[in-house]
Amino acid sequence: MSFGTGSVDQFLRAIELRADAGESLDEIDAEVVRDAPLDEDRRSALWLYAWSRLEAPAPDDERRPAVIGG
Repeated sequence: MSFGTGSVDQFLRAIELRADAGESLDEIDAEVVRDAPLDEDRRSALWLYAWSRLEAPAPDDERRPAVIGG
């Protein structure tokens, strides 16, 4: 995937679309993050953003209290 030298916003949007489509972190890293024409700190931030998008609970999966002994 080629993004040129655009803003970080376009990379964030690409990550959102891919995460919502069910791509894995490895796929997003390989296709979006790894070759982004950004410095290492910004690529690291993109990776962390991708990870957080994939690890976040779904909106209907609100944190529920644990049921103990039941």
